[in-house]
Amino acid sequence: MSNARLLELWPTVAAARAAFLHSLERASEADALRHPGGDEREWCALQVAQHVLGWTLNVDKVIESLARGVAVPKHPRGYLPPDAPSTLAEVRHALAEASVRFLDLPLRVAEQADEVLTVAHEVYGPMTYAGWFERCAAHDGIHLAQVEGALA
Repeated sequence: MSNARLLELWPTVAAARAAFLHSLERASEADALRHPGGDEREWCALQVAQHVLGWTLNVDKVIESLARGVAVPKHPRGYLPPDAPSTLAEVRHALAEASVRFLDLPLRVAEQADEVLTVAHEVYGPMTYAGWFERCAAHDGIHLAQVEGALA
């Protein structure tokens, strides 16, 4: 495997990320703070965006490190970064920047990347760098539905 695999996955990953970012555009700051059904245990759109930002920054490091043959830890499932931006506008901006960097991974991963080393996902088990990149599309799709539900 090589960065060619990431280039094959790129359109799907990029489309899922674009759809997620677009879902945040229709929310006002007040909308983004509303919890679905008024249940504070359910993430509001702001928290979902904060999570996706933290996940993106972490998984970017996981993927790049795995490709170099070094395993770095993945944040726990449901991680919300303690230092995440506190407004939707700030999170959207930070997430757009992080997404540009994340979607550049196929160009940053070496042509002869480590194909064996894995980092475990709590649900999907051990994944290589390409598996993590591919997982981003499904991850964004789950959280897209979550934002849409929070804004409904």
